[in-house]
Amino acid sequence: MSTTDNGGAIAIKGFNYQKACIILVMIKNYSRDEFHIIPEAEDDFQVHIDDKNIFIQVKGSKCMTLNKLIKKEIIGKNLIPGQDEDIRKIFFWDISASFKKELTVLPTGNITSPLLKYTDEHKDKITTELQLDESQKERLDNQFLYTTPFNNDLTEAISRLFGEMVTQGLHVDKESGRAVLAELSLMIDQKSEVLVSGDDYTEKTINGEYLKNIFIRVQQLDLFDEILDKSKYNTFKKERIRFERTKILIHYQNTKKKAKEHCNCCNLDFENSSEDELIDELVTIVRETDDTISDVNLLVAISVECLCDLWEGES
Repeated sequence: MSTTDNGGAIAIKGFNYQKACIILVMIKNYSRDEFHIIPEAEDDFQVHIDDKNIFIQVKGSKCMTLNKLIKKEIIGKNLIPGQDEDIRKIFFWDISASFKKELTVLPTGNITSPLLKYTDEHKDKITTELQLDESQKERLDNQFLYTTPFNNDLTEAISRLFGEMVTQGLHVDKESGRAVLAELSLMIDQKSEVLVSGDDYTEKTINGEYLKNIFIRVQQLDLFDEILDKSKYNTFKKERIRFERTKILIHYQNTKKKAKEHCNCCNLDFENSSEDELIDELVTIVRETDDTISDVNLLVAISVECLCDLWEGES
C-alpha cells in the first residue's frame, strides 16, 4: 500500500463552502431512490428526491439573523424558483444565539436534519417587509433553515465530510477520502459551468447512480495503488498516473467499458502474468479502443482501473 500523498490527484482546488454543502447532501442521500442534484440551477443548488423538488440557497456569512436574511434578499431569492408546493432551504453555518432561540426545531428533514422553522411572528415580519403575495406566502411556509456541521473553513469541512462518509458506511482513509472529495468537487465545478437552454437541466444533473459509482470506487483505491506500486514506473510517473485517474469517471467511462468488454474476450492470464505484463497488454487494448488518447499516463490509469475491475470479477 502506498503511504504517499497523491499530490495533484487529491488536491481539492477551489473547494469552498457551497461545494461542501452540496457534497454533504450527496453523501447523506446518494443511495436513495430517484436522487439527483443540480448545482447552479435556479438556485445555488437543487435536489430532487421522493418526487419532491428542493431549492437550496447557501450563505457562508457569520452570525445570521432574520434581518440579514431579509435585507440581503436571501429569503426573497429562495422563494422565486419552482412551484408553490416545492420545498426551500437556506444553508448557513453560523446563526445568532437570539435568532436561533426563537426558531422552532424540526428533528427530521427531507435531506438534512435537524431543520429550523420560522415562527408566525417571523413570517409576519417577512411578509410585511418583502410585501409577499398569497403565492409567495405559501412558498414561505415551505422554507426551512439548516445550519451545517462545519463552517466555511476548508480543513473543518473536509474533516466533517470524512466523518459523514464513515457514518454512511463508506470505509475511507485520509487518502481515499480526499480523492473522493476531489472527484466530487471537480464534477460540481464542471456541471456548474454547463449552460442550459430553457428549463432543461439534463446536462447539469448529477444523479444517484453516478454517485454510487464514485463511492463504490472508494473501495477500489487500495487495489489501484497496490497494482501501481508494484509496477515498473518511478515515483514521479506514478503520481502523474494517479492524477490522470481523476479524469476517468467524468470523461472516460465509456472507453473503460469498451476496453473491459474487449478484455473479456482476451483471456488475460492473471495468475501467471506480472503486473507490468498485464498493464502493458491493457494499454494496447485501451489505445485500440480509443485512438484519441495520446497521454500515456492516462492510458496507464485507465488500464489499471480496468485491471482492478477485471480482477474483482475474477475473485
